[in-house]
Amino acid sequence: MGRELPITSLSPIKKYAAIILGLIILNSVMLGIMPRIYASDNNAGAFLESSTGARATALGNAYGAGTQDLWQAFYNPAGIYGLQNITFTSMEQSIFLDTKYQVFGMGIPLLGGYFSLQYKGLGITGIHATSIGANNRPVWNGDEFTSAKSALLLSYANALALSKTDKLIVGSTIKIIEERIWQNSGSGYGIDLGIIYDSGRNYRIGLSVLNFINPTLVWDTGAKEPFSRKMTGSLEYTSADSMLRLNGAIKQRENRPLTYHLGASYTLMGILELRGGLNNGQPSFGLGIDLGLVRLDYALAMDTQYAELDDSQMFSINIDLGDFMAYGHTPSEEKRSGKGYHKVNAKYELEIARNMNPKAKHIESMLKRIEKAHAELW
Repeated sequence: MGRELPITSLSPIKKYAAIILGLIILNSVMLGIMPRIYASDNNAGAFLESSTGARATALGNAYGAGTQDLWQAFYNPAGIYGLQNITFTSMEQSIFLDTKYQVFGMGIPLLGGYFSLQYKGLGITGIHATSIGANNRPVWNGDEFTSAKSALLLSYANALALSKTDKLIVGSTIKIIEERIWQNSGSGYGIDLGIIYDSGRNYRIGLSVLNFINPTLVWDTGAKEPFSRKMTGSLEYTSADSMLRLNGAIKQRENRPLTYHLGASYTLMGILELRGGLNNGQPSFGLGIDLGLVRLDYALAMDTQYAELDDSQMFSINIDLGDFMAYGHTPSEEKRSGKGYHKVNAKYELEIARNMNPKAKHIESMLKRIEKAHAELW
């Protein structure tokens, strides 16, 4: 038998993974067995739970087990792992009653993992201030005010190799939240945790706890609004040719019923991805166009439950700067030609092939040559 290593000999990433995994398990027990100890049954911070990103919306919000996606930070912070380059995202949507919904952010490889900074905001302007007039009916007094909610999310994810093929990805998010209505404002902060088990073959399993350290909005009036915790279990399956993806998720918010989410996507010609999903029974559809450094996403979310609400449409964009900035300000001729960028992506594709065929020695040999060339390039 091998000698067990003391906890002090663990690398920082192993300690990071062990702490996050332990905290998620503890939180799962607390949510399942003792929810009344710290449960918060209110709608504070509900804007953070709204669909974020057109791809996730089209897949019925069955998000949380995928990787290499900056939008995953809002579902499972571990999901941003795997991105290779500096990435920008942006989304804007007009909802009912002139409500503006905006999200934008960026990510960058850092400390062997991936770091992202994202902003999410929801606001309504021109709300009429009213008072009670004759016959107890509201009367506009001539004033208008704004209701605005925003959050800044700082996320980091890294991976711990479990074997030659599978790994455990861990991630966390610190978020700062502000809300403003009329002449009053409130703020708070919280932490999300997430893990993803990547089999290295064709499936991933995700587990996340949003608001593990749950924010409490402290208003300038002295009032306090605690947020609810939310736990998500998710699964992603990818076919051997990477053309078909199936997603599923189960979500539990404190003192609320379970919600179920399903999604499927199929890629045509390596560029066009067709998508469909069920967001707790509500159908959604969409598509994505991958142009290499730019990905355009569209989603249509249908509401069959409330006749008063219209179906909502959403557009989002991902910009991958690739080798444009990844190699510094004085690139060599090889870097300018794009060879460095292709070596990074070839290495990633070969790693996937090795995981699918661990006994293929020629793949291992090719990986070693690419790693050597990549080291010389950098």
